[in-house]
Amino acid sequence: MGRNLLRAAVAAATTIASIVASGGAASAEDPIGDWKRAHDSDPHVRLTGQDILALQAKQDAAKVRSLKRMQNARTAGAEYLHNNLSAIHQAQQTSYWCGPAALVISLLNRNISMTQATAATLMKTTQSAGTAWSGVNATVPSPTGYPMRDVYNYKLGYTEYFPLALPYSPTSADVTSFKYNLMDDIDRGFPVMGNAYEIVGGPHLPGHPNMLIFHWVNIRGYSYSATQTNISDPAASPHVSWGANVPKFSSVDTAKMVRVMGGRGYVF
Repeated sequence: MGRNLLRAAVAAATTIASIVASGGAASAEDPIGDWKRAHDSDPHVRLTGQDILALQAKQDAAKVRSLKRMQNARTAGAEYLHNNLSAIHQAQQTSYWCGPAALVISLLNRNISMTQATAATLMKTTQSAGTAWSGVNATVPSPTGYPMRDVYNYKLGYTEYFPLALPYSPTSADVTSFKYNLMDDIDRGFPVMGNAYEIVGGPHLPGHPNMLIFHWVNIRGYSYSATQTNISDPAASPHVSWGANVPKFSSVDTAKMVRVMGGRGYVF
Protein backbone atom coordinates (compact mmCIF):
# COMPACT_ATOMS: atom_id res chain seq x y z
CA MET A 1 0.00 0.00 0.00
CA GLY A 2 1.04 3.70 0.07
CA ARG A 3 3.59 4.62 2.70
CA ASN A 4 4.23 1.83 5.19
CA LEU A 5 0.96 0.06 5.83
CA LEU A 6 2.58 -1.66 8.81
CA ARG A 7 1.84 1.51 10.78
CA ALA A 8 -1.83 1.03 10.08
CA ALA A 9 -2.12 -1.69 12.70
CA VAL A 10 -1.08 0.78 15.36
CA ALA A 11 -3.34 3.51 14.02
CA ALA A 12 -6.33 1.18 13.89
CA ALA A 13 -6.70 1.31 17.67
CA THR A 14 -6.68 5.09 17.73
CA THR A 15 -9.66 7.43 17.44
CA ILE A 16 -9.77 11.08 16.46
CA ALA A 17 -10.73 11.93 20.02
CA SER A 18 -7.67 10.25 21.49
CA ILE A 19 -5.44 11.78 18.83
CA VAL A 20 -6.65 15.24 19.77
CA ALA A 21 -6.21 14.49 23.46
CA SER A 22 -2.63 13.44 22.87
CA GLY A 23 -1.73 16.81 21.36
CA GLY A 24 -2.43 16.26 17.67
CA ALA A 25 -3.01 19.98 16.94
CA ALA A 26 -6.60 19.40 15.86
CA SER A 27 -9.38 21.92 15.76
CA ALA A 28 -13.14 21.84 16.06
CA GLU A 29 -13.37 22.93 12.42
CA ASP A 30 -11.53 19.95 10.90
CA PRO A 31 -9.71 17.59 13.26
CA ILE A 32 -9.08 15.19 10.38
CA GLY A 33 -7.24 17.77 8.28
CA ASP A 34 -5.36 19.03 11.30
CA TRP A 35 -4.22 15.53 12.23
CA LYS A 36 -2.97 14.95 8.71
CA ARG A 37 -1.09 18.24 8.78
CA ALA A 38 0.53 17.46 12.13
CA HIS A 39 1.63 13.95 11.18
CA ASP A 40 2.52 14.25 7.51
CA SER A 41 6.03 13.21 6.49
CA ASP A 42 5.82 13.86 2.74
CA PRO A 43 8.12 16.72 1.65
CA HIS A 44 5.56 18.13 -0.82
CA VAL A 45 8.16 19.03 -3.40
CA ARG A 46 7.58 22.41 -5.00
CA LEU A 47 6.85 22.48 -8.70
CA THR A 48 9.04 24.51 -11.01
CA GLY A 49 7.72 27.82 -12.26
CA GLN A 50 7.27 26.27 -15.70
CA ASP A 51 5.23 23.41 -14.28
CA ILE A 52 3.07 25.79 -12.24
CA LEU A 53 2.20 27.76 -15.36
CA ALA A 54 1.55 24.61 -17.39
CA LEU A 55 -0.61 23.14 -14.64
CA GLN A 56 -2.68 26.30 -14.42
CA ALA A 57 -3.11 26.38 -18.18
CA LYS A 58 -4.27 22.77 -18.16
CA GLN A 59 -6.80 23.48 -15.40
CA ASP A 60 -8.11 26.56 -17.19
CA ALA A 61 -8.59 24.59 -20.41
CA ALA A 62 -10.24 21.72 -18.52
CA LYS A 63 -12.76 24.08 -16.94
CA VAL A 64 -13.67 25.69 -20.25
CA ARG A 65 -14.11 22.36 -22.05
CA SER A 66 -16.06 20.74 -19.21
CA LEU A 67 -18.44 23.68 -18.81
CA LYS A 68 -19.02 23.71 -22.56
CA ARG A 69 -19.83 20.00 -22.59
CA MET A 70 -22.22 20.41 -19.67
CA GLN A 71 -23.96 23.29 -21.40
CA ASN A 72 -24.24 21.34 -24.64
CA ALA A 73 -25.71 18.40 -22.73
CA ARG A 74 -28.32 20.60 -21.07
CA THR A 75 -29.20 22.13 -24.44
CA ALA A 76 -29.68 18.63 -25.81
CA GLY A 77 -31.94 17.74 -22.89
CA ALA A 78 -29.51 15.54 -20.96
CA GLU A 79 -29.66 15.99 -17.21
CA TYR A 80 -26.27 14.44 -16.47
CA LEU A 81 -23.03 13.50 -18.18
CA HIS A 82 -21.38 10.10 -17.67
CA ASN A 83 -18.12 8.78 -19.06
CA ASN A 84 -15.77 5.92 -18.19
CA LEU A 85 -12.62 4.45 -19.62
CA SER A 86 -12.33 0.68 -19.98
CA ALA A 87 -12.94 -1.26 -16.78
CA ILE A 88 -9.42 -2.58 -16.22
CA HIS A 89 -8.24 -4.01 -12.92
CA GLN A 90 -5.02 -5.47 -11.61
CA ALA A 91 -4.62 -6.70 -8.07
CA GLN A 92 -1.47 -5.30 -6.54
CA GLN A 93 1.11 -8.08 -6.42
CA THR A 94 2.54 -7.20 -3.01
CA SER A 95 1.09 -5.47 0.04
CA TYR A 96 2.90 -2.25 -0.90
CA TRP A 97 2.59 -2.18 -4.72
CA CYS A 98 -0.63 -0.15 -4.95
CA GLY A 99 1.34 2.55 -6.78
CA PRO A 100 2.78 0.21 -9.43
CA ALA A 101 -0.61 -1.46 -9.90
CA ALA A 102 -2.43 1.86 -10.26
CA LEU A 103 0.17 3.01 -12.78
CA VAL A 104 -0.09 -0.21 -14.80
CA ILE A 105 -3.90 0.01 -14.89
CA SER A 106 -3.71 3.64 -15.95
CA LEU A 107 -1.18 2.88 -18.69
CA LEU A 108 -3.44 0.10 -19.96
CA ASN A 109 -6.18 2.72 -20.30
CA ARG A 110 -3.88 4.16 -22.98
CA ASN A 111 -2.97 0.74 -24.43
CA ILE A 112 0.54 0.88 -22.96
CA SER A 113 1.87 -2.26 -21.27
CA MET A 114 4.17 -2.48 -18.26
CA THR A 115 4.65 -5.00 -15.47
CA GLN A 116 4.11 -4.03 -11.86
CA ALA A 117 7.69 -5.06 -11.13
CA THR A 118 9.03 -2.65 -13.75
CA ALA A 119 6.75 0.12 -12.49
CA ALA A 120 7.97 -0.48 -8.93
CA THR A 121 11.58 -0.27 -10.05
CA LEU A 122 11.09 2.91 -12.06
CA MET A 123 9.13 4.64 -9.27
CA LYS A 124 11.55 3.36 -6.59
CA THR A 125 8.70 1.81 -4.64
CA THR A 126 9.90 0.27 -1.37
CA GLN A 127 8.39 -2.01 1.25
CA SER A 128 8.90 0.58 3.97
CA ALA A 129 7.60 3.61 2.08
CA GLY A 130 5.48 2.33 -0.80
CA THR A 131 5.21 4.74 -3.74
CA ALA A 132 5.77 8.32 -2.65
CA TRP A 133 3.46 11.20 -3.52
CA SER A 134 6.60 13.35 -3.82
CA GLY A 135 10.24 13.48 -2.78
CA VAL A 136 11.48 10.52 -4.82
CA ASN A 137 13.20 10.91 -8.18
CA ALA A 138 11.99 8.17 -10.50
CA THR A 139 14.46 6.35 -12.72
CA VAL A 140 13.60 8.37 -15.80
CA PRO A 141 15.26 11.29 -17.61
CA SER A 142 14.79 14.65 -15.85
CA PRO A 143 12.68 13.52 -12.88
CA THR A 144 10.69 16.14 -10.97
CA GLY A 145 10.35 14.40 -7.61
CA TYR A 146 6.85 13.11 -8.39
CA PRO A 147 7.39 9.45 -9.37
CA MET A 148 3.84 8.62 -10.49
CA ARG A 149 3.70 11.66 -12.75
CA ASP A 150 7.24 11.19 -14.06
CA VAL A 151 6.96 7.53 -15.03
CA TYR A 152 3.57 8.01 -16.71
CA ASN A 153 4.85 10.92 -18.80
CA TYR A 154 7.99 8.92 -19.61
CA LYS A 155 5.92 6.03 -20.95
CA LEU A 156 3.63 8.38 -22.89
CA GLY A 157 6.63 10.06 -24.48
CA TYR A 158 5.42 13.59 -23.75
CA THR A 159 4.33 15.76 -20.82
CA GLU A 160 0.61 15.31 -20.32
CA TYR A 161 0.37 14.76 -16.57
CA PHE A 162 0.88 17.07 -13.62
CA PRO A 163 0.55 16.48 -9.88
CA LEU A 164 -2.12 18.60 -8.22
CA ALA A 165 -1.68 18.76 -4.46
CA LEU A 166 -4.77 19.11 -2.30
CA PRO A 167 -4.87 20.88 1.06
CA TYR A 168 -5.31 18.81 4.20
CA SER A 169 -8.83 20.23 4.46
CA PRO A 170 -10.11 20.46 0.88
CA THR A 171 -12.71 23.12 0.12
CA SER A 172 -15.74 23.12 -2.15
CA ALA A 173 -13.57 24.95 -4.69
CA ASP A 174 -11.13 22.02 -4.65
CA VAL A 175 -14.04 19.65 -5.30
CA THR A 176 -15.29 21.74 -8.21
CA SER A 177 -11.81 21.98 -9.71
CA PHE A 178 -11.37 18.21 -9.41
CA LYS A 179 -14.69 17.67 -11.22
CA TYR A 180 -13.58 19.79 -14.18
CA ASN A 181 -10.14 18.15 -14.29
CA LEU A 182 -11.59 14.66 -14.01
CA MET A 183 -14.24 15.18 -16.67
CA ASP A 184 -11.78 16.70 -19.11
CA ASP A 185 -9.13 14.01 -18.70
CA ILE A 186 -11.64 11.17 -19.01
CA ASP A 187 -13.37 12.82 -21.98
CA ARG A 188 -10.00 13.06 -23.73
CA GLY A 189 -9.21 9.41 -22.94
CA PHE A 190 -6.76 9.89 -20.09
CA PRO A 191 -7.16 8.28 -16.65
CA VAL A 192 -6.38 10.02 -13.37
CA MET A 193 -4.23 8.59 -10.56
CA GLY A 194 -5.45 9.42 -7.06
CA ASN A 195 -3.34 9.27 -3.90
CA ALA A 196 -5.47 8.60 -0.82
CA TYR A 197 -4.48 9.68 2.71
CA GLU A 198 -6.95 7.90 4.97
CA ILE A 199 -6.80 8.19 8.74
CA VAL A 200 -8.68 6.67 11.65
CA GLY A 201 -12.05 8.35 11.97
CA GLY A 202 -11.82 9.96 8.54
CA PRO A 203 -13.41 9.05 5.20
CA HIS A 204 -12.23 5.86 3.51
CA LEU A 205 -12.62 4.30 0.09
CA PRO A 206 -15.10 1.40 -0.28
CA GLY A 207 -13.96 -1.69 1.61
CA HIS A 208 -11.05 0.04 3.30
CA PRO A 209 -10.90 -0.50 7.08
CA ASN A 210 -10.77 2.32 9.64
CA MET A 211 -6.99 2.48 9.61
CA LEU A 212 -4.17 4.76 8.56
CA ILE A 213 -3.75 3.99 4.87
CA PHE A 214 -1.71 5.65 2.13
CA HIS A 215 -2.94 4.29 -1.18
CA TRP A 216 -2.91 4.84 -4.95
CA VAL A 217 -5.95 4.11 -7.15
CA ASN A 218 -6.80 4.37 -10.81
CA ILE A 219 -9.61 6.88 -11.43
CA ARG A 220 -11.32 5.64 -14.57
CA GLY A 221 -14.42 7.78 -14.95
CA TYR A 222 -17.30 9.77 -13.57
CA SER A 223 -21.08 9.63 -13.29
CA TYR A 224 -23.85 12.19 -12.79
CA SER A 225 -21.73 15.05 -14.13
CA ALA A 226 -18.82 14.07 -11.91
CA THR A 227 -20.72 14.11 -8.63
CA GLN A 228 -19.60 10.45 -8.52
CA THR A 229 -16.02 9.34 -9.14
CA ASN A 230 -15.41 5.83 -10.49
CA ILE A 231 -12.26 4.00 -9.48
CA SER A 232 -10.37 0.76 -10.02
CA ASP A 233 -8.79 -0.23 -6.70
CA PRO A 234 -5.61 -2.38 -6.66
CA ALA A 235 -6.28 -3.23 -2.99
CA ALA A 236 -8.82 -5.83 -4.15
CA SER A 237 -5.95 -8.27 -3.83
CA PRO A 238 -5.04 -11.42 -1.87
CA HIS A 239 -1.78 -9.68 -0.99
CA VAL A 240 -3.63 -7.09 1.11
CA SER A 241 -4.80 -8.37 4.49
CA TRP A 242 -8.19 -6.68 4.11
CA GLY A 243 -8.33 -6.86 0.33
CA ALA A 244 -11.17 -9.39 0.23
CA ASN A 245 -13.55 -6.63 1.35
CA VAL A 246 -12.51 -4.20 -1.39
CA PRO A 247 -14.49 -4.09 -4.65
CA LYS A 248 -12.40 -4.03 -7.80
CA PHE A 249 -14.54 -1.21 -9.18
CA SER A 250 -16.56 1.28 -7.17
CA SER A 251 -18.26 4.65 -7.36
CA VAL A 252 -17.39 7.21 -4.70
CA ASP A 253 -19.10 10.50 -3.90
CA THR A 254 -16.75 13.05 -5.44
CA ALA A 255 -16.65 15.36 -2.43
CA LYS A 256 -15.67 12.34 -0.33
CA MET A 257 -13.05 11.30 -2.88
CA VAL A 258 -11.43 14.73 -2.67
CA ARG A 259 -11.45 14.61 1.14
CA VAL A 260 -9.82 11.19 1.02
CA MET A 261 -7.03 12.65 -1.13
CA GLY A 262 -6.63 15.70 1.13
CA GLY A 263 -2.98 16.15 2.12
CA ARG A 264 -1.84 14.30 -1.01
CA GLY A 265 -3.62 14.87 -4.32
CA TYR A 266 -3.98 13.44 -7.78
CA VAL A 267 -2.03 13.17 -11.01
CA PHE A 268 -4.01 14.26 -14.08
